[in-house]
Amino acid sequence: MVGAHGGYVCGEVQREADEGRVSIKIMTAIWEHSDREGSQLLMLLAMADHANDEGVCWPSVKTLARKCRIKTRQTQYLLNDLEKSGAIERLHMGGGRRKTTTYRVHSPAPIIEERVQSSTKRVQSSARKGAVASAPESLEPSKNREGKLSQILGRFARRA
Repeated sequence: MVGAHGGYVCGEVQREADEGRVSIKIMTAIWEHSDREGSQLLMLLAMADHANDEGVCWPSVKTLARKCRIKTRQTQYLLNDLEKSGAIERLHMGGGRRKTTTYRVHSPAPIIEERVQSSTKRVQSSARKGAVASAPESLEPSKNREGKLSQILGRFARRA
């Protein structure tokens, strides 16, 4: 069944035809908060690589196996283990070739939306075009530094 925006409707989940709607929020949460290790962590990251902000994705078993560099059968075992543990949820069963299953990857920590407000202010300069800039007096080298340098060099000369 085709949805209003050209995506496929699987139960209550609409698949967008454009895979450009991928988000890194789930992946970041997994990297920072997951207690998984080894193949399970790698599988969650591979799935998060395809997920949107809600954690919904539909990569094929073959794609996940290739990303994790494991056999397809091992991928199926890992998916079952992750589902039993509650790390992922199967939203829609694909049922065979070219009919991928839709998953939801559960974030191990709440995802907090951060909005950054820009506080850019315009700065007006009194400089004129072609003017030569000079350093303020506070940046000029002090005479004390020159004196200290000659003292240090004098010590080395005496030792030699």
